[in-house]
Amino acid sequence: PHDALLFGGHAEQHCSQDLFMLSLATASWSRPVVGGTPPAPTSGHVAVGVGESLVVFGGYCHTRAGTQFWNTLHILSVDCWVWTRPQMTGPNPQGCS
Repeated sequence: PHDALLFGGHAEQHCSQDLFMLSLATASWSRPVVGGTPPAPTSGHVAVGVGESLVVFGGYCHTRAGTQFWNTLHILSVDCWVWTRPQMTGPNPQGCS
């Protein structure tokens, strides 16, 4: 309840898959050590906290080669700091930002 997570982003021609944690109690930043496979470097994604998880969907990345849109879903379990990509059923939403 006293921390905020920030994932990804875009600066110049570079998309990020960095994860930062902000302690709201101390106003200090840290970078958690995380296992598993994170989402691709992305910007414009949707990220929402659900219980002890951070759910990240979609996004895009502009590069010199063009724009790549994602329609993947990744979940970060913050109790053990591990990324997973669950097997989904049904049609995925289109890649979006």
